[in-house]
Amino acid sequence: MNKLYLKGKECLGKDMSATQGELGCVEALSAVFKLAIGQELGENLSTMRLYNNLMSDKRFRRVIEPQLGDIILSPTVNMQNIGHTGI
Repeated sequence: MNKLYLKGKECLGKDMSATQGELGCVEALSAVFKLAIGQELGENLSTMRLYNNLMSDKRFRRVIEPQLGDIILSPTVNMQNIGHTGI
């Protein structure tokens, strides 16, 4: 089973966003990723910056049909649509 999926499931119900509270989905994802993989995602606040980072990071690739443990990311665009992320 995927490490990120298992760690994410283990963290359900826990406050994984130390500084951003309910608006800390990127921070929470980054914390779970660090626990699961032992590496940084490189972004803790912005869904758009995280999206750009992941698109240029060779560890990640865009998929059409997400599987357990994939990062789901809808970035904020022009401050019109509020972004969100998860596993």
